[in-house]
Amino acid sequence: MEWNEAVRTRIHTRPEKIAETYGDIGFGDDVNITSAVVLNSMQDWQLFYRRDLNGDFSGLGGQVVPLIASIDYGPLEVCQLPRTWLKILLKARGLLHPDYPDMTESGLDPRVLRALKIEPDAAVAHIRETLPTYLRFEAWVLEQNGGEIDRGPVDEWNAFIRTRVHADEKIVDIHNTLGLKNDGALTSAVILNHIEDWHYAHQGLMSQRF
Repeated sequence: MEWNEAVRTRIHTRPEKIAETYGDIGFGDDVNITSAVVLNSMQDWQLFYRRDLNGDFSGLGGQVVPLIASIDYGPLEVCQLPRTWLKILLKARGLLHPDYPDMTESGLDPRVLRALKIEPDAAVAHIRETLPTYLRFEAWVLEQNGGEIDRGPVDEWNAFIRTRVHADEKIVDIHNTLGLKNDGALTSAVILNHIEDWHYAHQGLMSQRF
């Protein structure tokens, strides 16, 4: 527990590390974010966007698993929003793994957008038309909310995401996909979805043609 809390609350203090991450992300001098969780995530997403989005994924069958978790968040601190951005972006490029549908009405993608008072169709259209970086997507989200989001619904949404439990049918389905015995102990949607993502990503890498 102490280790987990240390990771969640870790901050970058070295000027050279701040300069590196800010430079990769595209932050200006007006930003004052030191959270290692946010900065490291944003740096990863920005480098993927810049270096890999236009890369050759033919060795993976042109299928990319969205390896941003539902509990990940950016500067706006909205869980699932970065994952939704990535899924729409990958689908726009024809790269989204077929086991990851986006914008299903019962799924998390439209729900996080509605928690931000954004219609899903508008977000999909914006991402498909402009192919924004995540930082630019968050700026668009802020713009749609008049420059400030309502923290009440967002905090409720984040709590829901972090404590969500899958329905029995989904638990059985993921255990079968992973080849795990379902003893009833593992029900957390966060953990099960993480493991399923890593499973599909591992399968893709192991089948890659070198």
